[in-house]
Amino acid sequence: MAQGGNFSGIYRKVQLKPLKWDGEGEEEKPADALMILKYGGVLTHAEELDRLFRYNMYPGEGTGFLRLHSTYRHDLKIYSSDEGHVQMSAAAFAKGLLDLEGQLTPILVFPS
Repeated sequence: MAQGGNFSGIYRKVQLKPLKWDGEGEEEKPADALMILKYGGVLTHAEELDRLFRYNMYPGEGTGFLRLHSTYRHDLKIYSSDEGHVQMSAAAFAKGLLDLEGQLTPILVFPS
């Protein structure tokens, strides 16, 4: 990273794992830590699995969940953590469950 690498975008995560501790009790501090940088990756099968769930739980055209969704579409909220890969999985879940079209990014809404 210090040599000009790029670590941006929705598929990234930094973890710090303490390996060794100094001190005791409330004075204890990490003396050695491992920094883990994660980036890239592929979405899970959230969209396809939720489409399958919708077909099995609410069979039929124009009835069931999609009709319910069109009635309550302004009140439906799906929450996730603030990690990018989790948000994208939640967006894929919503896309498959609600039979939405288009890219995943516009589905995401961030609270202000």
